[in-house]
Amino acid sequence: MHILDVMTLAIRAAKIYYTSHERPDRLDAIKSEKNVRSDLLSVMDILKRMATRGFIGGMRDDEFQTMNQWIKSLRDMLSKEDEMEAAEQKERESWTWLKPENWPTDENGNQIEREEAFIHSMFACLPFPPPLSSLPPLPKWTPIDRSSANPEPTPFLRELSNGIRLVHLHNCAVRKSRRRFGAIPSFHADTQKPYRAADNLRYWMKAAELRWEVMIKCDALGLQYAKDGKLENPEEGGR
Repeated sequence: MHILDVMTLAIRAAKIYYTSHERPDRLDAIKSEKNVRSDLLSVMDILKRMATRGFIGGMRDDEFQTMNQWIKSLRDMLSKEDEMEAAEQKERESWTWLKPENWPTDENGNQIEREEAFIHSMFACLPFPPPLSSLPPLPKWTPIDRSSANPEPTPFLRELSNGIRLVHLHNCAVRKSRRRFGAIPSFHADTQKPYRAADNLRYWMKAAELRWEVMIKCDALGLQYAKDGKLENPEEGGR
């Protein structure tokens, strides 16, 4: 009876740990929910069989091994979770952009180098899925030539204009946040047609509003048809 009481309390504690965890995705990375449920049911079945026979003959070897293995698996999960937390903390400590006082500020009050460091640290956590894995590195940010009557977008802005990297940046930031919700589940990898690139920008703007509460507005389709620094939206032009 003592073993039954102890194991029942252990199962109850484990269920609370599984269901109330702040980072269920982290637990799932250690052990899938399906395997966790299977292990729990195995232990509960053994306790039921022991109680049914009135604990006659005591605990059998196979029953002991199953329950002992389950307890060891719990300890392994806790140990792996501690290791993952330590690795995440170490990574956060390496994020130099967290300290704005260490970065130069331009005449407009912007910290461009710090913002670039943020972007690259986010991209480092999640590689592009195929077939986008062959994309070249993001060009370095350079200011737009405002002295020109029709300033052209810089290579940095052109690379962002199809929305692919912006969607990826958003998903990377969601993955690194403590509350992993609001990722963009799908987007257009082939943006040869302008409307697909415009859709990607719309996905990103809406996701930024829902996840980060940041309102971004732009003429997504007009950006795809921009010429000589001017927006040209064929849909609006035909109205």
